[in-house]
Order: sequence, then structure tokens, then C-alpha cells
Amino acid sequence: MVLAPAHWPASAPPADVPASTRSTRRLRAVLGADFLRDGMSHAGLTEATKDFWEAVEATVEEDSELFIMTSDRMSVPIHSPATWVCSNGREWQGLLPVLERLPEAAVADRLAELEHRLRRWYQPSPAHGYKAFSWVASPRQQPPSSASLLDTSGKDPVPAHSLADDIIITIRQGLSDGTFASDDEISDRSLSRRLGVSRGRVQRALQSLAEDGLVTATTGTAVVVRLPTVADVMETYAARRALGAIAVRAATRWGPEQRATVEQLLDEIRRCADHHDVARAQQVDLDFQDALFKASGLGRIPAMLQSLSKQTLMFISVIGIRYAYSPARIVELDTAIFEGVRDKDSEKATRGWQNKIDEGARYMINQIELLQRGPTGTSTR
Repeated sequence: MVLAPAHWPASAPPADVPASTRSTRRLRAVLGADFLRDGMSHAGLTEATKDFWEAVEATVEEDSELFIMTSDRMSVPIHSPATWVCSNGREWQGLLPVLERLPEAAVADRLAELEHRLRRWYQPSPAHGYKAFSWVASPRQQPPSSASLLDTSGKDPVPAHSLADDIIITIRQGLSDGTFASDDEISDRSLSRRLGVSRGRVQRALQSLAEDGLVTATTGTAVVVRLPTVADVMETYAARRALGAIAVRAATRWGPEQRATVEQLLDEIRRCADHHDVARAQQVDLDFQDALFKASGLGRIPAMLQSLSKQTLMFISVIGIRYAYSPARIVELDTAIFEGVRDKDSEKATRGWQNKIDEGARYMINQIELLQRGPTGTSTR
């Protein structure tokens, strides 16, 4: 991490002005990316490091003083009067209180763009073999627009939904790209502006979402999405486990048309695994489950399970950058369920479903416990 104080505007406030909650969260995301270093392939990293330093040299003025901090010993080809090498991960994470003292007016926009790009880099990465990530801010660089923060290029267009579903998609996207964070108040005014509908309609939709437990109402005009607790996850997954088992058993009676729909979604998950597209695999996996439930022919349970699936997606969005459940493992688990249903073996299908839910719950609980410990390993709650 290289800081160039000469690029801060003269109008920046004194360094003792505390960083905003949002900037602190963005700094945590930047420091937290170092957790992936051990999982990255070292092939090509030397060249990537060289490119990074060349970009730094091209950006800063010749006589600029740089503050350089590294999370491990490495060659630093640029002279700096202040170079700090952390001896372990705890020291690196311990930089947060120091970085929080950076002038908010000088770094807020750049931190927003850095977090956005970092999240975009993280989400489609494979469970192993991450490519190197680097980013250098030009002094003439403009902050990202709200439109760019919500960019979904390269993804399939979102189909038509009810207003409540559109709001959930907007909030989930904002959580994923860093526009929103857990416990941020999200106002009906901002959602109305983003979706191009009246505040009255948004308020009614938010009330419905709060009743379903997808958001928490703070006032009559704002909601928050809170970091789920272990109890939240256990309750949601227990309900999905029980209801899903009933639906999967019933789905063993399906016909060729339902089978074709489910099999197409399973093939799509396989393609996601081939391309290491973690975020897309999560969404298609839930579509696969919904198609299974609808194939059951049951009247009320599929709708109840669909609501629980939305809750699970919201959990994933709040967890954000730490959540990277293996698409290859999703393929294995879903294939076992599909084969049981296809073979009309209700016991095999049910066992496959329960294994999937139990493993997913354990993974989700582990991610929540990591977040609750905080970057230095101590509990934050």
C-alpha cells in the first residue's frame, strides 16, 4: 500500500478528523484482501508487482514523498523515507487506526472506487488461483458515478419483478458493490430515485419486505439490512432443510418438462463453475432450488421456500467480500439431489438436500463468526 500525501488537496481537514463509518468499512475491505494472498498463485506476481511500481512512478511527481506499507517482505524499487514492513497479519490489520486518520475529504472518493473494483475482482475469482490485483489512483481521476457503482455489464439482464423484488435486487447490488453496508440506513427517497417510482409505492413495498424479515424498518421512511447472527442463519437454514425435504420428496413424481427445466439450470451452474463465477453460481443455484420446489406440485411450500431463499441471498450480500462458496462444490451437491429426483429415489434425493443445507449452514456460520471477530481476531460484538 502506497500513500502519496502530496496529492491531497490543500483544503483537506486536519488528520485528526475521524474517518466516516463508510470509509472505515472500505479500509477494512482493502486490508482484508490480504487474507487472499496465500491462496494466490505466485506465477506472474513478479511481473504484476513490476507493473504496479511502474504505474506508481508514472503517477506521482519526481520529488513526491511516499509512505509505503507492505504486509510481507518484498522488493521496493522506489525510494521512500517511510517504509513499514509488517511482521505478521495482525500488524497489517492493525494499520486500520492509523489509516482512519487520513483526511476524509482527500480519500473518500478514491476509497469508494478502490472498494468497488476490489469487490468486482473478488466475486468472480476461483476458490484457488486468484490473479494479482493492483490499483493506482491518478491525481486527475474522477470519482465513480452512482451509475458505474451499479454497473451490471456482463451479467444477464434482470427480468421483470414486483417492486418489492426490484428493491431487494437494488439493495443486494448495493451491498455487493459497496454502495451500501450492513446497518446503513437506506431511505425511501434514495430507492425512489434509483427505481424511478413514487416514494409512496416504495414505502408500501418496504413495509412488505419488513414484514417478511428481509429488511428492518428504522423509521417510516428508511430501512436497514443487518449482519445476520448465527441464530438467524440456523433458524433460516433449519426451515429450508425441513420444508425443502418435503418438496424434494414430492418432486420425485415430476414429469419430463419439469426435469428439463431443472437440468438446464444445473448445466448453467456447471458453466459458472468452469468460469469460476462465484456470484452467478449462487444466483443460479437458488433458481435451481426454486425450480425443484415448483416441480413438487405442492401448493404453499414452494412460495415459503422462495421467501427463505431471498433471505439467504440477502445474508450472502451482507457478508459480501468474504463469501465465496465453491461453485464446483455446488455442482456436486446439486447433481446428487438431481440424480435422486430423476431416479425417483426419494431417500437419496432427501439425503442430498439435507447434506447441501447442512454444509451451506456451516459455511455461512463460519463467515459470520469471522466478521464478528473483526480484522484483528477479536470479537466486535
